[in-house]
Amino acid sequence: IKQLRVDRDDKDASLEANFDLSYDELSAKSKERWRKLAVFAPSGFVLPAAQHLWNESAVDANEHLYELENASLVSPSLLQAERLNLHDLLRDYAFKKLHEASEGDAANRAHANYLIQLFTEYYAKEVQLSSPPAFELDNLLEVTDWAMKRNELSMLGALATQTRNWMYVVFDSAWDKWWQWLHLSLQTEDKQLKANVLQAIGDVQQFRDERDAALKSYEQALNLFRA
Repeated sequence: IKQLRVDRDDKDASLEANFDLSYDELSAKSKERWRKLAVFAPSGFVLPAAQHLWNESAVDANEHLYELENASLVSPSLLQAERLNLHDLLRDYAFKKLHEASEGDAANRAHANYLIQLFTEYYAKEVQLSSPPAFELDNLLEVTDWAMKRNELSMLGALATQTRNWMYVVFDSAWDKWWQWLHLSLQTEDKQLKANVLQAIGDVQQFRDERDAALKSYEQALNLFRA
């Protein structure tokens, strides 16, 4: 058993040494771009997500993704043609580098803001995106997990309320998680957001035919809206 542990440690060290070779060849800015990609779920991401994360134009983001793909640090996803991802081992390595650089929270906030914008625009305009939000459930779960761990209640509440129409129809398998997000978000001190959360809770209760509970939630939301 002791020898197996030594062999495994040697293997992990060897893998990390190989990753170091590719990582060290990147410029400082390219290193920053790549390690930020660790916030995305293993199922991957699309160009606009990377563009938002890096705060770059679509042309620049596409060029930089091409550079990382040529360095074998980013790969096409098997889920959908337009998606990219990081191999699980590379993602773990990038995640480690991200937190060593103390960039984890900022990158996750940027990721959360991208998802909030994506779901808001998709529902409001009913646009047909090349990568529909249905593919983003894994990323939604990833970033809400971060928000709960960091007690980012305002961000959690925004994610829970802006995605609610999709939670009804597309993400119904994650309803238990959504219910948890909504109730945790009630602790926010932002009255406008709390009213939105109560309205979303009332919608769920109405959907479940829990009419008395729904009426109570709506009344609480209305009082906050009026305030």
